[in-house]
Amino acid sequence: MRSLRWGAFVIAALVLVSAAPAALAWAPIRLPVVQRNNNFCFDRDIRIGNIVISGNRCYNTYLVNTANGVFLGLGPGGAPLVAPGQLGRLNYVPGSAPSSPMLYMLRLNTLVNLPVNAYRLVVPQFLLQNNRLVINVPVAQGRTAVLQSDERMPGEQDK
Repeated sequence: MRSLRWGAFVIAALVLVSAAPAALAWAPIRLPVVQRNNNFCFDRDIRIGNIVISGNRCYNTYLVNTANGVFLGLGPGGAPLVAPGQLGRLNYVPGSAPSSPMLYMLRLNTLVNLPVNAYRLVVPQFLLQNNRLVINVPVAQGRTAVLQSDERMPGEQDK
């Protein structure tokens, strides 16, 4: 009788131990950015530095060089402002600041081989690292600049 109880205990313990990881497993966090053609679509608002990028819309991405620094520019979705490999110029009137077709400009701490007040189309890589959105922006052959969101991406475990 004792061996039957002992066997039942061992079987119950094995069932509980094998079911525990499944019960504790968190649902994977979904990347909040989807690429559609040349556009990157954000499914929710994303905060990077002091900029909040509006969600539920698509953007083209550009590497922008101004007198104030280098930026990842998010331009309007749809057809790109310039063809891949071509340069666009920011409108410049002497004595005033250059105007930009970009909706958002996220500062990159890097140098680029791009004329001042010019931009070109880039295809960044969006990743999740430590539940934060990370954007790897190609700035030169074999070199990338990295941006990271300030907030953690919500997953099923956060609901």
